[in-house]
Amino acid sequence: MIARQIPYCHGCPYQFEHLDVQILKDSTINGVKWTIGNIDLVIEVGKRIRAIAETKLYRNVASYREVHMPPEQYVQYKKVAKSLKCDFYFIVSDGFQFYITEVDRFAKRDTKKVYGEKVISFSRDEFRILSREELEMFFVERYG
Repeated sequence: MIARQIPYCHGCPYQFEHLDVQILKDSTINGVKWTIGNIDLVIEVGKRIRAIAETKLYRNVASYREVHMPPEQYVQYKKVAKSLKCDFYFIVSDGFQFYITEVDRFAKRDTKKVYGEKVISFSRDEFRILSREELEMFFVERYG
């Protein structure tokens, strides 16, 4: 029922190997389709979750006009952010710079096909470009 879709990446900065599972597309329980997902970042201040974030690693993000998120992830993150009444960020990094945008958890974005796959597209113009230190300060100033 649960199958690994992408092989383990031992050199990748994201060592979520134990969480890297995906339910096969035709999985159902009692006739209801279901999926498993993970949240890359959770920002908790005190006893309250204030923000969640999806992170992606693009080797040369500066050369892309847009970056993509799978629609299933987009919808899951929005549902979680709505239910927790918290902010939702999309962060893309090349390992040196961080491109961050706040995603409106109530807005609808249309899917588009890229290389035959449906994606949610984000223009690079939507993102602020921050260094690691600036990203840290962004969250401290916002939630500290």
